Parts: sequence; C-alpha cells; structure tokens
Amino acid sequence: MAAAAIEEDALPRAERLTLVLPFPPSVNNMFPTVRTSTGKLVRVKSAAAKKFEKQVRETFDLWACCRGERPPAPPYALTLRVFPPSDGHRHDLTNCFKAPEDALMAAIGGDDVNVVSVVGTKMPPDHWPRIEITLEHADA
Repeated sequence: MAAAAIEEDALPRAERLTLVLPFPPSVNNMFPTVRTSTGKLVRVKSAAAKKFEKQVRETFDLWACCRGERPPAPPYALTLRVFPPSDGHRHDLTNCFKAPEDALMAAIGGDDVNVVSVVGTKMPPDHWPRIEITLEHADA
C-alpha cells in the first residue's frame, strides 16, 4: 500500500461535510443525446456538468486540505439547501439534486448507492445562486 494511502486511512472521519457549491446544471441538461459518426445515438456528459463536477472536486479538495479529515463513512444522509437564481424562471427543486450528489460522490470516492436519505429545501431566489450540501453518516 502506498504511503499516501496509509496516511489518508489514519485521518479521522468527519461528523459532517458541508460545502457551498455553485448552482448546478439541471438534470435535464446534464446528459444530452448526440449522434456519433456512425449514426448511433448516445448520451454524453455536458460541458456544464463537467465544469460543475470540477468545481465540486476543487471545493472538496480545499475542505479536505483545511480540515485534515476524511468524509463521513457510509451510509450517507444528504441535505441540500437550494438557493435558485433570481432570474424569473421557476426552478424545480428535485432537478437540482442529481448533479451535486453525483459530483460529491465522485469527489470523495463514494457511491451514490450509499445515499439512504435526502432532504432538500428550496430557499427564496437569491442574487448569489448556490447549493449548500451537507453529507453525514446516516444511522440506518
């Protein structure tokens, strides 16, 4: 086993991980269907989804560096506070769950199959659209 992996395993688990993330792409815009050169239709990750995933990874890396802790252990309870943009559009709360959940699981090396509880709250539109996401160990 590599020395870095041994050192990481020695770190304690956090009780909770809370990140403030940019407003995510809608689940409707995460995987457009495109036609390949052979004519086959395939679903691909959109540029917006890739950008969001990168932002989540960077935010998590900063959290991990500053805290010196590992994320909570599975199973997971996920809480999202969604602050939609004040752009005059109606924003569907549940369309805001998939991108942050997938990106956070990729960042921590987890699997969303281990998420056993999700609580979401849609806040009033805000001049600073964002998602506040909290991951905790679920006492399942």
